[in-house]
Amino acid sequence: MRVTQLIAALAVSAGALAPAAAAVPVTDLGPWDGVGGFRPVAVSDGGYVAGTKVVAVSPEEYGHAARWKAGALVDLGVIGAAAAEKSSGAYDVNVAGLVVGVSNTGTGFAGENAFKGAAAPLVDLGVLDDTVFAPTATARGVNAQGAIVGSSMRAIGATERPQGFRLAAGVLGAGAAVPGGVGDAANDVALFAIADGAGARAVGARNWSEGAAGGSGIVVEGSGAITALPFVPGRHGISSSGRWATGTTAGGQSQRYDLVARTGQALAPLAPATTSAASAVSASGVVAGASGGKAVIWRAGTALDLNSLLDPGSGWVLQAALDITDAGLVVGYGTKGGVRRGFLLGVRSLAIAGRVEERTCTPRRACTSKGVKNVAIVAEKGSLTRRARTGADGTFRSADVPEGPWVVEPDLPDGRIAD
Repeated sequence: MRVTQLIAALAVSAGALAPAAAAVPVTDLGPWDGVGGFRPVAVSDGGYVAGTKVVAVSPEEYGHAARWKAGALVDLGVIGAAAAEKSSGAYDVNVAGLVVGVSNTGTGFAGENAFKGAAAPLVDLGVLDDTVFAPTATARGVNAQGAIVGSSMRAIGATERPQGFRLAAGVLGAGAAVPGGVGDAANDVALFAIADGAGARAVGARNWSEGAAGGSGIVVEGSGAITALPFVPGRHGISSSGRWATGTTAGGQSQRYDLVARTGQALAPLAPATTSAASAVSASGVVAGASGGKAVIWRAGTALDLNSLLDPGSGWVLQAALDITDAGLVVGYGTKGGVRRGFLLGVRSLAIAGRVEERTCTPRRACTSKGVKNVAIVAEKGSLTRRARTGADGTFRSADVPEGPWVVEPDLPDGRIAD
């Protein structure tokens, strides 16, 4: 769902960086409810949107995993042969269009297996343990290299507990299980999302159940080492770079966490709301989520109502941002004319950001901003903020922004995002 380059897409003209007067257009992904409705949950910089297509609503609602791109919605079906009330659902999609999720393997008390696929038929990834009463595995995240994370039920004595998995290739087996992720309620693990790269870190939670409150956040390194996070991560709660994590505390307070510096930042709710929910984070640390019934992004810790970027006459009320890419694609849901619908926004200037590595920024030479010329920038490192202006060669003085791992973005004083 995300791209790997941390300083990507910076070579743009200074004119394109100016705050845009024109409203940001909304791509309508169709109704949320009813037969044929589409419920998007993830987006990638390949322009792919993954979600679930409603197949039937009576006598019971069920759906199929689906993938959208450029106006075309493709039903990915289920594992095996289609049957009434046999369903599947998508959780994530990568830049190549590979979708992952969960699918029934049959009807009645049949199990649910993890899957991957870019077209029907879906590839059955199996489960970690097929001895439990109803074998279940869910693939929740996929990176640019096709590595997949998720969770699967396993038998532990007389009980069944979830265990996290990481799968680089093939199907699920004992080797995919995350060590230390099973045994008792305090050590159960479900993995939600994975950064790009071989052996990349992933985020998830212990003692957590889908759709229920509770649990404690974790980050799992490629080595298998597990450390705690101060919140339960969002569904897409780690950036492609592996630097940023985001999520929400039990009290409804969103945070962004720097996994390199091991420091957190509170994300203030959109006034006058008192709570928020963070879903996803880009490589430049921009967080997407919801607050006060509005879809928001947080830049430098400040919430921006995405509705403020729209034409006031559009008829849209954007209610939640569910995913964000490094290039600034945002997917979520809202209402138009009072009907709930999925949406896709392209706020391209979110790509105009990058991390200044120490080797490129020293006291004796200028720091490169990789092509962003003649524009004001703001640099952040933890709670520190510095401002500068790039020159005609796209550099800024190290006296303005000293050596260190700063996150650099265009300085747009009115808080808007250039499109």
